[in-house]
Amino acid sequence: MAEIGTLDIFVLLGPNPTEVVRQYTALTGTAHLPQLWTLGYHQSRYSYDTQEEVEDVISGFDSNNFQLDAIWLDIDYTDSYKYFTWNPDTFSDPVGLQETIASTNRKLVTIIDPHIKVESGYNVYDGALNDDLFVKNADGSVFEGPCWPGVSSYMDFLKPEARDYYASMHSYDNFQGSTSTIAGIWNDMNEPSVFDSSLEMTLPADSLHNGSVRHREIHNIYGLLHTMATHQGLLNRDNGERRPFVLTRSHFAGSQRYAAIWTGDNTADWSYLLASFQECLNANLLGIVFCGADVAGFFNNPTDELYQRWYQAGAWLPFFRAHSNKDTSRREPYQMSEETQYIVRIAIRRRYQHLPQLYTLFYEHTRFGDPIIRPLFYHYPEDTNVYSIDNQILVGRDILVRPITEPGVQTVEIYFPGGEYEVWVPMTGSDVRKGTGWATVNITNRDVPYYHRRGGAIVRKDRLKSNTADMVDDPYTVYWTVDRVKTNTFDSFSSVNHFAFLQESQAHGTVYIDDGVSFKYRDSTDYNYYNVDLSGDDITVTNLRGREPSDNYAVDPSSISGSSDSDTLTATLKSYNGDSALTLTLTGLKQNTFRLKITEVDSTRYELQDVLDGDPEILNFDNVEVGDASVTVTTSSGSNSAIITFSPFNIEFSKDGVSEVVFNGDRLAVTRFCRMMSTPRSVLPSLILKPSNSMEFTNTATL
Repeated sequence: MAEIGTLDIFVLLGPNPTEVVRQYTALTGTAHLPQLWTLGYHQSRYSYDTQEEVEDVISGFDSNNFQLDAIWLDIDYTDSYKYFTWNPDTFSDPVGLQETIASTNRKLVTIIDPHIKVESGYNVYDGALNDDLFVKNADGSVFEGPCWPGVSSYMDFLKPEARDYYASMHSYDNFQGSTSTIAGIWNDMNEPSVFDSSLEMTLPADSLHNGSVRHREIHNIYGLLHTMATHQGLLNRDNGERRPFVLTRSHFAGSQRYAAIWTGDNTADWSYLLASFQECLNANLLGIVFCGADVAGFFNNPTDELYQRWYQAGAWLPFFRAHSNKDTSRREPYQMSEETQYIVRIAIRRRYQHLPQLYTLFYEHTRFGDPIIRPLFYHYPEDTNVYSIDNQILVGRDILVRPITEPGVQTVEIYFPGGEYEVWVPMTGSDVRKGTGWATVNITNRDVPYYHRRGGAIVRKDRLKSNTADMVDDPYTVYWTVDRVKTNTFDSFSSVNHFAFLQESQAHGTVYIDDGVSFKYRDSTDYNYYNVDLSGDDITVTNLRGREPSDNYAVDPSSISGSSDSDTLTATLKSYNGDSALTLTLTGLKQNTFRLKITEVDSTRYELQDVLDGDPEILNFDNVEVGDASVTVTTSSGSNSAIITFSPFNIEFSKDGVSEVVFNGDRLAVTRFCRMMSTPRSVLPSLILKPSNSMEFTNTATL
């Protein structure tokens, strides 16, 4: 870990766990919505050694009726461990392989690590060496150390030029033989790993980044910077039309903005099964919500029972991938015993049934910052008994899961939270429980105990299909959990059939639907977000947002007031439907910062300002330039600027050409707070929730 550096402390006032997590994700950012296929089942191994073997694995899944969305390639697909290449003998026709995979509606994910083989004539190495993009020794020479390819040099991701160069390697021209079927990239070994115990298995503490920054200062963010470059590479490759999917081993606060994580090389042991839940619960509370573990263990061979239980449990984690070491037995589900195949088939199907629910939770994470999986205390903070429970999870608000993490058990203890009037309804069996604490529950080997909270609504897709692409046009099934579980199936949310319930009951849920691929959820209203409600005999489906602009805002250019010799710029924000208007005020402050306010009548809705100075000095702008689509305001130093885009309205802060959108008027929400690496002394924001319905955001605008 990093040995030195500035320690910034932020106090999150809560006052409860939910608000603490939301405040923390306001500081560090949220994950963007993943592509839908990434929530399906992934199959990996170190390694599938030939393209014929990969094709056989896909055929094995289909012929044995196992669902699958992606297959992964570890390092042996490369030519002598040179990334962005293919082994000419074992993967001689990579395009043909990808065409085969695409014909089954599956995706391919390839591993690409940050160490680069030292070999003259290897284009990735030659280009980075010529452009001075590698980490240096203390004496200024290029660092070389052992890793998978042998002698390797390491990309200096602290340099923006190195990130840009590495990103460019993901293009179809540079990564020859790649197609759009390679829909994700796996960043491993990015602590970074160096196979030299005398160096503590990582870069030397005194090695240099970006000229003069010692590794001991930035070790913790190396993996974050790596994934930033990979994420940008996929974004550029796909012209911004697809949400990038990156998996990383090393991560830091804010990594969720660029990558999913897994818990690293684990062991086929019951303790590691439990640890995978504990680690992913922690990660979710820290905003890193797309988390999973190597299902059934990377090292050693699991027993049939452990294998079954791990699939049953892993199906409820946000990221669901099986991965194993090359010295273990082959363990694709169809390779197992008939009984194990039957049990695992149920577990994977359970995952696919709940994809609409998981996808909705991910969307709500992008809006509110909430975790996907949650400890019990997230929703029951007043119950002191739940704070020590780490072998149960809540999936969202309404699903309680108790994975089986011990061998040979026929009963387990489950804690049912919420009190006398909270009721938990099992989805397998009829053992309804009140939320009055611990209870002994009988179990079988067919499934793990999971319960729906009474009053909730769970949206599923119950038809058995091979992958997410084949499920797109399938109907949704809504499970309203009332006095008895009732379901209703319909093809779309535009019309709903009514049916009678035994007695007056109420239940509520949400479902989010979009194209599963693009950023339209962020950049447009081309999506649907529904309330699905039950009251007595009546079912109501309400589109909360999407398809037509309602409360989205744009800047009225004629309303802009402010000039280069002033310290304040004001503008009017008008809603597209004309029902409301807001006032935007931007003020120049000392140290080249800004204060931003958005007000409605006399009530401040949002405020971003310097939080460390109660009475900051106000300074005039250097320049105000009004264009056809935006207005740019520059500080007195000329290095900082604020760009206000008219329609769709958003605000972007920029320093030395590095920009971040910090306020998205499409949803009237603060979208991202992050520390720019070029200014390590900048201050992250705090979030203050007022007792009223209004919210106040405070933040330095320094980048």
